Amino acid sequence: MLYVWLAIGAVALVLEICTSQFVSIWFTVAAAVSAVACALGADTAVQIVIFVVISVILIGIAIPFVKKNNKKTQKLNADSCIGQSGIVTQAVDNMQSTGPVKVGGSVWSARSADGTVIPEDCIVVVDRIEGVKAVVLRKDI
Repeated sequence: MLYVWLAIGAVALVLEICTSQFVSIWFTVAAAVSAVACALGADTAVQIVIFVVISVILIGIAIPFVKKNNKKTQKLNADSCIGQSGIVTQAVDNMQSTGPVKVGGSVWSARSADGTVIPEDCIVVVDRIEGVKAVVLRKDI
């Protein structure tokens, strides 16, 4: 039975390495403890109970920790552009699908939020991002 626990632990460890999502590390630890119990002469039923109990305890401890730390979201580059000013490098014309704007050092394809043509060299503000296009409004000076 010792080799069974070592095999279960090895498979769980390989799965963990492949996924890197803390999915099966708990089973690796539980299999190792069960292997120790086997080496110390514990009955097969006891080994199985140890495996199940340790797995459940470790998963029970991990789930709240993962949920708590998983709520952090990182602002994407696109999100950071919203509200920033930019300059039109070619007239923004929704009908012609033209109008790149330079915002924060990056050039974005742009659309006018209100549908009006925005001439070259005008200052705009990014209203929102739709896909890969910045939806902009002409900034009144």
